Amino acid sequence: MQQLLLALDFMHRKNIIHRDIKPQNILITDSAALMACYADLGLAMKDYDMSSAGDMCGTPGYVDPEVLSGGMFSNRSDIFSLGCVMYNMLTCRFLFGGLNLK
Repeated sequence: MQQLLLALDFMHRKNIIHRDIKPQNILITDSAALMACYADLGLAMKDYDMSSAGDMCGTPGYVDPEVLSGGMFSNRSDIFSLGCVMYNMLTCRFLFGGLNLK
């Protein structure tokens, strides 16, 4: 999780919002050293690009509730999504109910 937080901080410092952080978009590049990285930046945007900040995109269950209620994507949206992933990993459940991950 620390690697993912650091990578997310790096992207945010480069003004990039991923907008689709979920387990399927996290790759383990070295299983022995447990090195991880983000994949699928197809929905990513620059944080100053307000023309697409309000687009409804991402994966249900990982999208920031502020975005779902009509707000705009921000760095906080990515942090929320990563928090959902962490919740999945710790509990083997989805944050918003649904199926168990076991």
